[in-house]
Order: sequence, then structure tokens, then C-alpha cells
Amino acid sequence: MRYDDGHYKKIFSSSIEALKDTLSLLDNEQLEKSVACLSKAKKIDFYGSGGSGVIAQDAYHKFIRTGIPTTAHTDGHLQIMSAALLDASCVAVGISHSGSNIDVINAIQTARERGAKTIGISSTMKSPLNRAVDMAIGITSRETLFRSEAMASRLVQLTVVDALYVGVSLRRQAETLDNLQKIRESIAIKRY
Repeated sequence: MRYDDGHYKKIFSSSIEALKDTLSLLDNEQLEKSVACLSKAKKIDFYGSGGSGVIAQDAYHKFIRTGIPTTAHTDGHLQIMSAALLDASCVAVGISHSGSNIDVINAIQTARERGAKTIGISSTMKSPLNRAVDMAIGITSRETLFRSEAMASRLVQLTVVDALYVGVSLRRQAETLDNLQKIRESIAIKRY
């Protein structure tokens, strides 16, 4: 079978549908509560493994600009060690397509036991992850022949992280803009 432009269009359509489906089911109250908690946090931890680990790292890459001390952990041991050091001034965000990753859930439970606020991003609202958190953000995606749900899910997870980041940045606008300028100036030496 030849890979033609019809296949490209199906891939793009699948991603677009996943984003539309998620937008239609997003709980604005959960998003607003999440943004409020994140914007007041003294520290934010992001936890994810596998494909969701890449999303946690992307979240770190974005949220570092807000001026809030931020980390991302993709290793189960580091996740739970970091979670054990959080307190009521902190927020832990667990990201898992299935919502069943035991390392992410254990870290979230530990963070919550230490008093940290917790947020879950998962494709199943009734997943173990979303049942373990203070605020749950549900996403959705559809499966195609060669593209697992997790592939479209990553695009949706990235978009949710973007929405949270922009929400926090708007609440911390002066500090975020100042940090963006400092970052631009410091990375200028990395360009020819």
C-alpha cells in the first residue's frame, strides 16, 4: 500500500478531531482551579513516563518562564523522591494517557499526603490518576490503524499544557514577560 496525500489528511483530521473532542468535554472549572493553584505555587513538579514524560518535560520548558521554580521528572524514583519534599505551597501535576501509570500515581499520592495540591491530565476521567488528584483534566483521542491513541493524545496533552501555561502567564504577566526577556537575552549567544 502506497502512502499518499489521503493518508496525510487522515492523520491531520484525526489530530484535529482529538483536539475538538477534548475542547468539547473540558471542564472550565477544573481548568480555572488548576490555573489558580499553579499561579500561586512556590514550586511545581510535573510527572510523566514514556510519551507522557515528553509532555512533562515540555511543561517544564514552558513553566520555567513564569518564574515559578519548576521540575519535570520522568523516572519513577525521582518522581516520588521529589514528591516527598513538597508541601502545601506546592503543586504536583501528573500526566498519563491511560491514567494508570503506577509511578505517576504513587508520586501524586505522596505529594498529596505532603499537602501539595495535585492536578491530573488523563484520557479517562475515572482513571486511578484522576481519582487521586484534587483537580482532574480529561482529554480524549481516537485510534487509527497505525497511530495509537497515545499519539493523538500527546498533541492534546501539549495543548492542555499550553492552555495552563498561558493562563498562569496572564496571572503573572509582569514576571513572565520579564523572564522571557532575560531568557531571550541569555540564549542569544546560542545563535550564529
